[in-house]
Amino acid sequence: MIRQYLHIQRAKEELERCNVEVQRLLTAILAENEKFDCVITDLTNSRSPLLPIAMEFLTHRRHINSQVLCRIKEMHGLEGFSGKPFPGVCAGAGGEVAHRPEMMDSTLSEMGADTAEEDKGSDDVEMAAVDVLVDYVLELALSHG
Repeated sequence: MIRQYLHIQRAKEELERCNVEVQRLLTAILAENEKFDCVITDLTNSRSPLLPIAMEFLTHRRHINSQVLCRIKEMHGLEGFSGKPFPGVCAGAGGEVAHRPEMMDSTLSEMGADTAEEDKGSDDVEMAAVDVLVDYVLELALSHG
């Protein structure tokens, strides 16, 4: 009886840790997307020769991030999801991030997640990277505690 109770307590701790890590990942992706916008604006305004290289990198990175955001959105829709379905606050950020669920939807649209859903099987390498990232977050949640 006590052993079962301890297993349940451990499972609750793991679930809470996973919820925290998912929210951290969501926050990091959304913050990164904002930084990308600033970088592109700066490179465009300065007519930098690095703009095409940055655009190529950011396009690839945003595609991967959109896949991860789709998975996070799926997690938020799970029955019994106990985490917060909005981003947190980045460490060192002065203010609080607005807790708007549409923020993730608009970011998904901006990042082309609609097309990402259509071509799910087209790039096995990117999907493998997303799977590795999701596995990492889950392992991180299981290893802490």
